[in-house]
Amino acid sequence: VDQSLIDSRRKPFFLINTARGKAVDTSAVLEGLRSGKILGGAFDVLEYEPKSFEGDWVKDAPLVLQELMKEPNALFTPHVAGWTDASLIKLATVLGDKIIQAFGKQ
Repeated sequence: VDQSLIDSRRKPFFLINTARGKAVDTSAVLEGLRSGKILGGAFDVLEYEPKSFEGDWVKDAPLVLQELMKEPNALFTPHVAGWTDASLIKLATVLGDKIIQAFGKQ
């Protein structure tokens, strides 16, 4: 999603990005939200998403991302796919079984 796509829409729209952060131009989205072309945005991935979320990555993010995060009609959720208690237990069980199969009970 870039400025030309936003400008080509005849009616204002809502933008939801759950695919890839780099699929959306943050500057264009910020401008779209501020101009009313984009009614609201929901994001669980970000163009400037760090490889690690340690430290104060929001404070260290590019200014355009910091500004987007201040927009009242922008919603951010963690990109966690299926990370539930049940999925974590299943993952640990499967990995444990694979380790036992690979190395046997010693």
